[in-house]
Amino acid sequence: MDVLNLDLPDSYKQFMNSRDEIVDLYYEFSRKKPKTLKKEYGIWCSFMLEQYSFSDKVPNYKILSDNERYFKDIEGFTTGINIELVKKSFAFGLASSEGGILFFHPENFSIWEIYPDLYINFLADTFDEFITNAKFCRKWDHKKL
Repeated sequence: MDVLNLDLPDSYKQFMNSRDEIVDLYYEFSRKKPKTLKKEYGIWCSFMLEQYSFSDKVPNYKILSDNERYFKDIEGFTTGINIELVKKSFAFGLASSEGGILFFHPENFSIWEIYPDLYINFLADTFDEFITNAKFCRKWDHKKL
């Protein structure tokens, strides 16, 4: 997939063009609230964006468009987002320990996470803000599999 041809933030496109196409990168991210625990997030490489890891129907970057995921309405921090917007969003990584999925809001490219129980949470206003508040932890090289 050529990320440059998709409607995504320029900072994300630059980030993707500057890295190995087959290595996922993991970051520890400080949340907006200082007392909230840090979490580790994995940002998929181009290879993983195109895989069908979570569904036989759609590639990973479109996983949130799969209607089978939505057994109830979303909950949590839902101001400015709803299921229809989530279904249109671009998924680009994982909240590694809890099975959540990172995605861009399709209208303003803010960063969100959604979990299998459909709990949703806002993370950052922009990809730049997300990466600025992230600390590199480790990488996962798909060439070694």
